[in-house]
Amino acid sequence: MANETKGSHHSVRTGKDLLRQIRERLDLGGYVVENSKGKSVRLGADGIAEASRLNTPVLLGAGDETRHELTVKFQSLSRSVELEPGAAVDLEITDDASDIVAVAYEDAVVATSSLVIGATELESGALLRVHRPIRREQAVRFPVSIQSQQSAFTLRPAETWIEVTPISAVTNTPLKKYVFYDSNFEPDLPVPVLSWTASQWPSQGKRAQITYWSNDEPTRPVKVVELSEVIDSPGMYSQYQTVEGVPGVRYRVSINPEANNNQAYVITVVEEHGEQSEGIDSLRVHFQTEPEMIAQRITHRFDAKNGIVAHTFVFDQADQVALVESNQSRVTFTRRQDIQQGASQLPSGRTLIVDIYDSSELFPVEAAAGVRPF
Repeated sequence: MANETKGSHHSVRTGKDLLRQIRERLDLGGYVVENSKGKSVRLGADGIAEASRLNTPVLLGAGDETRHELTVKFQSLSRSVELEPGAAVDLEITDDASDIVAVAYEDAVVATSSLVIGATELESGALLRVHRPIRREQAVRFPVSIQSQQSAFTLRPAETWIEVTPISAVTNTPLKKYVFYDSNFEPDLPVPVLSWTASQWPSQGKRAQITYWSNDEPTRPVKVVELSEVIDSPGMYSQYQTVEGVPGVRYRVSINPEANNNQAYVITVVEEHGEQSEGIDSLRVHFQTEPEMIAQRITHRFDAKNGIVAHTFVFDQADQVALVESNQSRVTFTRRQDIQQGASQLPSGRTLIVDIYDSSELFPVEAAAGVRPF
């Protein structure tokens, strides 16, 4: 019938799929995205605002480092959204066409929890989702997302702290904990998604226990070391220095611009923890600089046996001059307990337990799509 009437045939699985396809075919005038001045961000060749078809994206420009305050309009509906550099938003019309809301980010979700604020345990209005952890050889990748349940967009937290503990399939007991506190958000996704890799994951670790903390504002550090100070006094910082107010912890800082065949500018920080230390994970060590200068690689290596933590921040050699000249380039030391106090976190006493999936157990995309690999 479709061929005889010059129509087309479409498969749907749910009522929501049917509504989406009907709206897309009818178009219903499309939707418009306006900037904070009420001007459309999409203009035709004649300079007149153009509507975008439903289910087609509007791009604001690659590499744009501007924070955008936008209004999305569809017929009589409108929704204000805010986009950070590198972020995206995915919206949909409710089934009764009464509102524009965020699409739930539920890609391969294996665990979900609401988040509460500090010891008060007031609801934060956000959900934490753990997405399928996948093991490849000796490393496991842990993707985690945060999504507001009260807004059409979710801003990225200023800082996060996640602890992942392997659980032995042999003894059903926890093994050595992994700590992640770098906010390496995945680009161009509709909600903040953090993805960490746990190297040298134990072979018996078939499950993992996850705990999480985040803050919308950065926590005040207990120690700040300006990069310029290290450059001016390399001899002093090559020797261990104390962290005031943090007993049992010393640190040293070095710079190695000749690393990796002169292709990298590397800042290395080494912590030494003594008997009075609260633990090798009691401090977050972070290198702060201009937002546009992004480290190529960051590593944190914890050696509990010897009480040593080594941090490396690797930048492209081309960034050396800008890093040195910036008045924002510094190493910061922040206490774990200060970050976690009052943070958005899992409800008291709760952790998320997830299974670890081996990459060999999953279908490749080509097979799932019915494409015969070469």
